Amino acid sequence: MRKPDLRYGNVAWKAVSSESFMAYPMATVYVDIAKRLGLNFDATIRLLSHMPSFLSNQAHKESRRRLAQRISEAKQTQETNVSEVIGGVIDKIDECGGSFDVLETVSEPVWIAISTALCPQAPAIPQAAVSVPELFNPYTSIRRRLVINDEIENILCQHDNSALDALALLSLGFRPLTGTIALSMHHLASKHSGRRLSQITYPSTFPVSALSFVDRIAQSDGSVTEEGFNRGQRYRCVIFDESYQQADNDRNIYGLGGHVCLGRSISQYMWNALCEGLMTCNTTIAPGTLQIGSTEPFTVPTTCKLHLSYD
Repeated sequence: MRKPDLRYGNVAWKAVSSESFMAYPMATVYVDIAKRLGLNFDATIRLLSHMPSFLSNQAHKESRRRLAQRISEAKQTQETNVSEVIGGVIDKIDECGGSFDVLETVSEPVWIAISTALCPQAPAIPQAAVSVPELFNPYTSIRRRLVINDEIENILCQHDNSALDALALLSLGFRPLTGTIALSMHHLASKHSGRRLSQITYPSTFPVSALSFVDRIAQSDGSVTEEGFNRGQRYRCVIFDESYQQADNDRNIYGLGGHVCLGRSISQYMWNALCEGLMTCNTTIAPGTLQIGSTEPFTVPTTCKLHLSYD
């Protein structure tokens, strides 16, 4: 498939929300790789075929329904777990002076709290979900993809069919959640460097997203706000960007149209709890080291640190 054409702003937002465009079918990438190289990616193809982000029409609706039901069943436990984690985070911030590791202290514990609520009896599934997003990255080596495929196959062999939905759900959520938390906290520290946490006016939702674009394929020739689209062409729709108005980014933080993030409710719950806790802290904040890894399509830090003090 050809390199995607970029689309920005209102054109991108409308394309993502339009039924004239289909989601990028990631499973077909692995069907093609398997045929071309004579390799077995059956487990990967099976998993990707259950991820609503890569599905359209009825298949997408059925997949979302199943995963939404699973989230609903775990909602109370997720919220309880997240509240406990955030309480611990606030305690550490109150006690901490010097370097503060956001990934280790906030992102990862929140991820564990949410993922274990969804799979309390199968810890191997959240562990495997950490690796699966590498399959979305066009720069991941074939050797690494095969290793991940074997991990997926082991999970599917050891558990019943419900494991497929759980793995799909957690794989889609891991990097957007952990990356967005880290990037947003570092953004706050940069914007309010030298201020006490209790003196900051916090945004209503995450100010930065780890996922800024989604790919769509035009199902017919046509136009959106006078920009032309060609049938079968892949388009990269930038839905979140620092050049956009903050109100637009706030609206788009969880996606658009029928593919809105399934984890929206628990993610927003987490952000609200974090901000409420930070408002009680008299610690002064400043940005520390931020390093971004090669994690396309996500922007995910490999290092994210803040500096806390009581000045």
